Amino acid sequence: MIDMHPIEAKLIEIVETGKIFQLEDLGGVTQLATAARSLGNKPIMPELLQPLVLGWKHAKAEDRDPYKDALHDLLEAALIDSVILESIDILEHHRPLPDNGDECCFTLFLMKAATRDLTLSGVSRGFALDGAFRWASHNRRWQFRLLDFLLGLSIDDDVEFLRRAVKIAGVAFSHWRERELFDVLKNLQNSMRSDLRPLLSWEWQLLQKPWRQRIVMQLPQLFVKQETGLVWPV
Repeated sequence: MIDMHPIEAKLIEIVETGKIFQLEDLGGVTQLATAARSLGNKPIMPELLQPLVLGWKHAKAEDRDPYKDALHDLLEAALIDSVILESIDILEHHRPLPDNGDECCFTLFLMKAATRDLTLSGVSRGFALDGAFRWASHNRRWQFRLLDFLLGLSIDDDVEFLRRAVKIAGVAFSHWRERELFDVLKNLQNSMRSDLRPLLSWEWQLLQKPWRQRIVMQLPQLFVKQETGLVWPV
């Protein structure tokens, strides 16, 4: 029998019924904050985020700290790619978050993207980087922090991470027009090992054609972001 945390077991039971629930149905925010690190990497974890944020927004100022603590610990403990992606989608829907919650999210997403040990897969890191990019899109200070990270992309990083990171860097370039990003992408393409080339999507090849480089520099709006990355209109 799988050993489950009591909150996890109760949450699964509630979700299976389709019932709209509040944190009080799980014992309240204090109990959740205490157990958050144990629950953060559970596949069911994202189901906690909507009631957490809604309760946070309606809580009195003096009662809000446990909500932020719970969010921080849930996200920090999340390692599974699907958990990270679902969490990003749910939290983005509820932005802006109270009490610097958005800065907490951005910082954690960027930290996960920068993690190069075996605790996070390349896919998980790529999703986290996408989260950081979404949060930074309208915050210039966060854009500088993200830009600093993107300028440090290296060909010796995980292939699955690079597959996603180069798309995000391309979109960031099309929005922010930072020439240094273009140079990084070009250098990555030029130094790419032949055994990695087939694994990466066509965005790498965009940098090979001088006429395309001129279009990218002059008309960044030609790029649009979709779920699959960059799309060249036809």
